[in-house]
Formats: sequence, structure tokens, C-alpha cells
Amino acid sequence: FPSSKAMSSTWDLPLIFDCASATSDEARIYYNTKQKGLIYWCPTINMSRDPRWGRDEENYGEDPYLTGRIAVEYIRGMQGDHPKYYKTVATAKHFAANNYEKGRHSTSSDVDARNLREYYLPAFETAVKEGNVRSVMSAYNALNGIPCGANHELLIDILRGEWGFDGFVTSDCGAVEDVYNKHHYVATPAEASGVSMRNGEDLNCGTTFQDYCKEAIEKGYMTEADLDSALTRVFEARFSVGEFDDAALLPWSSISESELECQEHIDLAHRAARESIVLLKNDNSFLPLAKDNRAARQHRQPGRLQRLAG
Repeated sequence: FPSSKAMSSTWDLPLIFDCASATSDEARIYYNTKQKGLIYWCPTINMSRDPRWGRDEENYGEDPYLTGRIAVEYIRGMQGDHPKYYKTVATAKHFAANNYEKGRHSTSSDVDARNLREYYLPAFETAVKEGNVRSVMSAYNALNGIPCGANHELLIDILRGEWGFDGFVTSDCGAVEDVYNKHHYVATPAEASGVSMRNGEDLNCGTTFQDYCKEAIEKGYMTEADLDSALTRVFEARFSVGEFDDAALLPWSSISESELECQEHIDLAHRAARESIVLLKNDNSFLPLAKDNRAARQHRQPGRLQRLAG
């Protein structure tokens, strides 16, 4: 399917749902035939604040409202509407204010309350309250000096307390290690395990939890009850997709492998690509450019980048 940025340019919410449904169909085929897991790290709903991010095509643009509406349709398409089982588990990411690539493992997004509430959080709130997303990924960066994966305000006060989220929170890969090794928020991996799990991180992509939670409990950085709570949330998600149930009970066990990259899905991707095309008016005869003219030019000076009209 087209990139997320292109998909948002369709302004077609039913199409977003159809594309996500096709994706989750194929995800179930991979589960049935290749034992691929059913927890998917999507959608990326960070705001497109600056095109120099470097991974700007992964998100849906700079509009919190549009991104939220797209998130709901995408999550519903991924998770399905079965009364007992989720088709897959969607994961809204990266929570929150993760809008740049360079230094994201160690830097802090310093955001005032108004920007946070009006710009960076609304799409996530919509994903939780209306999309019923079952998983959220914490971001690598810190928020106002506190690593997102150990941020009580973000993961407990807002996500669970205000919004009523009852799924599980996963780290990005290696992010719990970043809490001590890159952010230097605490001094040791055991402390990082404790401060992260105690403040809302349930699952660690990496090895820090696996290697140091026992030490963290023994040293009083966290309790066994903290670990039990995290494990319960993760296992609830695995039970919710039928991972431990008889395949005959699951409505997607009979999906034919022939539906993998089938013509219907190819046609759907083609339709999405067509609808994503954006035409710009050349109503002032600006184009084509004369050979001796430029739309813009750039030159660097120490400490700043200047853009000058050509």
C-alpha cells in the first residue's frame, strides 16, 4: 500500500479501513502458516511538525484531527469487530512528541502544556477512546526531561487515568536501556527496569527487563506486584487474539493462503495509490521554471540554515 503520508492525502476514511483490513487478513495468513505474531506496531500517529524528520512518510501529516480519524479507521481495520477475539493487536506509536530522528535516544522534547494537549496528544487520545487500540508504544525521547517509557504523567496519569486505556504499553527496541545508558535518568539497568515498569512500561523490546527485573525487585526498585501487573496486561493481549485457543475457534483460521497478495488486495493498493495523488494548480504560470530561475536555494552559515528566494 502507499506510504502513510500518501494514504492521508486520499482523505478517504473507508479506504483506510479497507486497506488495514486487507493487511490484517494477510497478517492472519502469516500467523496461520508461518507462526508470525499478531501484535503489529502500527499506526504511527506522531505529528509531522518538520519535514526534516527523516521518517516523515511514516505518519499521516500535521493535522491532529485528521490523524486521529485515520488512526481510528486503521485500528478498527487491524483489530476487527469480532465479539470475542481481536484480529490483530494494533500499536499506536510513538507516545509522545517523537518528531525527529537524530538524537532521539537521548534528547528531550520540551513542550508546554498547551502544545502537548492541543497538538501532540489528540491523535493518541482518539486512538484510545474511539479506536480502542490495545497497545501503545512509548517513544525513545524524553518528554520535558523524563524518558517517555518511565514517564508517570504520560503513561499512567494521562493514558490510563484520563483516557481509560486498559491495554499494554511496549517500549521501542532498546528504549529501556536508553533510560540509564543514553538519557542517564538513572544509573543502572536494574534501576531503569524498576523506574520504567513502575511508571507504566509493560513490555520491553530488548533484554533489560529480562536480565534485570529480578535484581530490581531484590533491591526494591520495583515490586513483584509491578511485574505481575505488566505480565497480566501482556498475556491478556495474547489471549485476546486467540493465541492459546484451539484454531477451530478462531474465525480467521480458514483464510486461504491464496488471499496473500491476491488480486483484490493488489487492486485495492492501486486504488489507494490513485486516490493519493495530489494535483497542484499552476494558476500563475510559475511552471515550467525558466532555465535561469530557481524556486529556492540554500546556503549554510555557522549555526544556521538560510533559505532564500531565487
